[in-house]
Amino acid sequence: MRRVDDSAAVRTFLFEINRRIMAYMVRLTVSIPEDMNAQIREICRRRRCDLDEAVRDVLRRWIAVEQFRRDAAEVRPLAQAAGFCSEEDIIESTS
Repeated sequence: MRRVDDSAAVRTFLFEINRRIMAYMVRLTVSIPEDMNAQIREICRRRRCDLDEAVRDVLRRWIAVEQFRRDAAEVRPLAQAAGFCSEEDIIESTS
């Protein structure tokens, strides 16, 4: 039986996984100041993370914050009508 070079097999496997993942993604080009680019790259270098994944993570967090703000704006009138005027009111009612 012929021995397969494990590192080559792993590289081939990872390449195929990456190719399949990228098939579901779109490319986004963003212009940023040079100093911001340097800061982002330095953070990624220190954390040993991929630049693309770091940017996707930041965008996921931004989207989550925006969704929370939208949901809070929709619920606020209902909460006020029920007598909840602040977060403290909600905390007190659930404690």
